[in-house]
Amino acid sequence: MGRNVTAHVILTQEEIMGMSQRALARHLSQETGWSVDRCRGQLRRGHDPQSIREDAQDRRSPPAGNEAKRQWLREQRQAPCEHCHQQFPPECMDFHHTNPHTKSYTIGTGVQYSMESLRRERKKCIVVCANCHRVLHAAQRRTRETGADADNHITS
Repeated sequence: MGRNVTAHVILTQEEIMGMSQRALARHLSQETGWSVDRCRGQLRRGHDPQSIREDAQDRRSPPAGNEAKRQWLREQRQAPCEHCHQQFPPECMDFHHTNPHTKSYTIGTGVQYSMESLRRERKKCIVVCANCHRVLHAAQRRTRETGADADNHITS
């Protein structure tokens, strides 16, 4: 099996799998500089240890190229709504995470992250108009309030 190398200790995949979530969060906290609670929250939302390490590294990346990232995000929003299929100006379009449990951050305001991280986060989203975005979130709230299956995510 592969090995995960850290500055503190080298863990095999088997060792990671055998750790409690709390122990793994403590270990990741030492590696990333994030709080144990933050690491534990990421683990609860289904993020694997490697993606947590990458996100922590991405957040330490210098902010160079923010204008290029803003332009890329704007270009991503120059598409018809994936829900109602109507075309609107980019400023009226939003990124909607199809599975809220995999959301690492709000992509529309994510220029502080690396371009690679933005692309990874973009793959988790559909582009929808602001109106449909509200409708989708209202439907998610109703699903949570009625106790329906929380993994029944809205995709389009």
